[in-house]
Amino acid sequence: MFTKRGERVLDPFAGVGGTLLGASLRGRRAVGIEINPEWIRIYREVCRLEGIAEQEVIPGDSRAVLPTLDGRLFDLVLTDVPYWKMDRAPRSRGAWKRVGEPSRPARASRLADFGAGGYADKAEWLAGMGEIFTRAAAVLKPGGYLVSFIGDMYRDNTYHCLSAELAGALARVPGLVWKANLVWYDVSKRLHLYGYQYAYIPSLIHQNILVFRRETYVVLNCRRRAVDALGMRFAIAAALCLLAAGAAEAQAAPAAPPVGILKKGSEPRIEFDLNEDGRVDYVLVNYPGGLPEHEEFDYNHDGRMDDFVYYKDGLPVREEIDSDYDGKVDIWVHLSEGKYIRRWERDLDGDGRPDKAQDF
Repeated sequence: MFTKRGERVLDPFAGVGGTLLGASLRGRRAVGIEINPEWIRIYREVCRLEGIAEQEVIPGDSRAVLPTLDGRLFDLVLTDVPYWKMDRAPRSRGAWKRVGEPSRPARASRLADFGAGGYADKAEWLAGMGEIFTRAAAVLKPGGYLVSFIGDMYRDNTYHCLSAELAGALARVPGLVWKANLVWYDVSKRLHLYGYQYAYIPSLIHQNILVFRRETYVVLNCRRRAVDALGMRFAIAAALCLLAAGAAEAQAAPAAPPVGILKKGSEPRIEFDLNEDGRVDYVLVNYPGGLPEHEEFDYNHDGRMDDFVYYKDGLPVREEIDSDYDGKVDIWVHLSEGKYIRRWERDLDGDGRPDKAQDF
């Protein structure tokens, strides 16, 4: 569905290698990153026992490993994320006890923490996931998909909709657009009557499959009040009608400006504060005739632009990206016909010049 035979797959949380095994069986090339040496050992043992060719596994923390992939691009990022708190939750399932029999002590999980010391709380976990997926998106080909499995959780008498919270974190990753949430019924799980007859406690037997796509640029449509790829709340002003309708139509029937404009300049430059924090986070620069010359995006709202899209004859021809938010462009994407990637370049040492390149 998301890849073809011979294409490349990345799993930043490889675990015991489910993604890698699937890639081998379906003729894909895969790279996995795994922090736990025991899971890597199990994966390799399974490959040996089943006669399956091993894929590349890189031991270590994804936060440190992803920036070292040296310009390799992947067609798909596919993973099952580590669950907040699940590694430290007590194991309560087991044999039934008789009425009146003392409760058996819960068996502590033996799973290792996600990283050094694990995540202290859910907010820290979400921040960590956002950081890792931001780095993973930087090595995902424009047009490629990022797919993550995530189940919800009931802990401490509270339902935690982790799928929605993770989706929100991923939607803030520059360039990722949420495409679908698929619900997978896990037939291996049993229904349990937790809390009966005194309280309702859900028996969770499903997982969510979050599907995101790495877009090369944001397509603007002034005819409707839309939401852009990263969840910004407001559409672009009437002047952007020049992208779709032409200067004459835009002058004849100008639309009302959207909420959130910080400064509306005369052509060729228009600035917007889309999240209303008092700082410009989107800029459109037009040629004198009305066609776009370039766009600028501030995805993390720090006052510095992170993404620059340059146009020729109304079509995007080049995108320049500051993927690590340090104020310097480190990725260049060259387009043909406004949508096809013809060349990709990356600066690995921070000197402002490409060190790695790939033609398509």
